[in-house]
Amino acid sequence: MPGRLPTKADFASSVTLSITPPPASQQPANVLVLLHGLGDTHEAFEKLGRQLNFPETACIAVRAPKPLPFDLDGFHWGDDMIFDQTTGEMDVDTGFTESTQVILQKVIRDGLIAKCGFTAREIIFFGFAQGGMVALQVAASLDEELGGVVSIGGALSLSAPLLPIDKKNRTPVLVCKASSGSQVTDSALKRLKDTFNFVEVKEWQRKGDGMMRNRDEMLPIMQFFARRLRIDFGHGCPREQNMHLSNGIPEQNMSMNPESSPNCRGYDTDAAAPLLTIAPSLEAAPVSLPSSVLDPAEPSLEGNAVDAVPTGSVPVASSLPDCVSPDTYPVSLGSL
Repeated sequence: MPGRLPTKADFASSVTLSITPPPASQQPANVLVLLHGLGDTHEAFEKLGRQLNFPETACIAVRAPKPLPFDLDGFHWGDDMIFDQTTGEMDVDTGFTESTQVILQKVIRDGLIAKCGFTAREIIFFGFAQGGMVALQVAASLDEELGGVVSIGGALSLSAPLLPIDKKNRTPVLVCKASSGSQVTDSALKRLKDTFNFVEVKEWQRKGDGMMRNRDEMLPIMQFFARRLRIDFGHGCPREQNMHLSNGIPEQNMSMNPESSPNCRGYDTDAAAPLLTIAPSLEAAPVSLPSSVLDPAEPSLEGNAVDAVPTGSVPVASSLPDCVSPDTYPVSLGSL
């Protein structure tokens, strides 16, 4: 039985969050939890959830529990605030024990699972920088498999305990990072792969981590969501049977073989096609991205259409949603 739409009353009053219901009053089959970066708030990611507008998916944007010091705007996820005495910059990884417990206990276990009736498999995370680090630590702390974690420029914290090699976490992970100057170093990737069984890495050709800025960067994220979100695209099978593959890995509770039921398609790479087709353009409600976070050398997005899924055989929509255009993308990157 699918979960019900969460309300703020389902969560502890100490947790600040916003809830975006699925489109067209649909019953939610998934929950997408959005975690912002250091120095930002949940409001920017609330806009992102509204404009992604995934079918049968409720979006919950959670604000980090700790405000920045010195009357600075924004919030952070760390256990402490440490400044580099040479550069004056804040240390990104100061441990996330408290924030991990807030998300793990107050959002997932007490709220989404106990009160709303979702399973861990129906909960998927998207986090930027520090938010991605928290999402990864939450996933690593759960025995159950989550729907997945997408981390943009965020690695697993050095304070997170490593799992025994024969007990790696089964939650699939997608990490997107810059080709140079990334917080996700080679040693950080090794740590991720030592913790999670299934880690996909997408390297963007840019200097420094940041949110996705064009269709090529957005495509692998949409493909990941297409594989992991439980969405009934009308292929003639129940929702819980409609999505059963992730990166070629059978779901533990798979009750139907797609080859024995031609109307029930597996969500492999090809499944990105319908999700990309239905994802709306954001041109109707553009929100300007501050010019201070734009790379002046970033090439124009004109003509940057994607004709096909690189690893599949089914064509995707002729272009991805315009939600990643610098002129329309809603998310402020904060101070990180």
